[in-house]
Amino acid sequence: MKKQHPVIEAPFSYNLASFIWSINPVDQSQSFIELHLEKNGLVKKVRFDQPTEVKIEEGFSGCISGLEILDISFYQLCNIGVEVSNFEPVEGISFKSKNAYIVE
Repeated sequence: MKKQHPVIEAPFSYNLASFIWSINPVDQSQSFIELHLEKNGLVKKVRFDQPTEVKIEEGFSGCISGLEILDISFYQLCNIGVEVSNFEPVEGISFKSKNAYIVE
């Protein structure tokens, strides 16, 4: 059963200030996606290590009102414990990653 990941509460209530996708073609373990989420003037930087199955839907405007971050570690997949997806019927971003955590 999928459950919300505890890295950030209600990610859909934030605005997307920045989307960074750092790809290391030589060492995938060094690749990451970082979402800078802004709310009430404060920015939280959420990093996702070793992203895979990255999809940016055609027409995505940066609106993340349906963003959810799920803990899927119970599936026990190799290097996949987090799923980022969109629960609303609008264009969004989705991917899976090893983990998720706040960076300074």
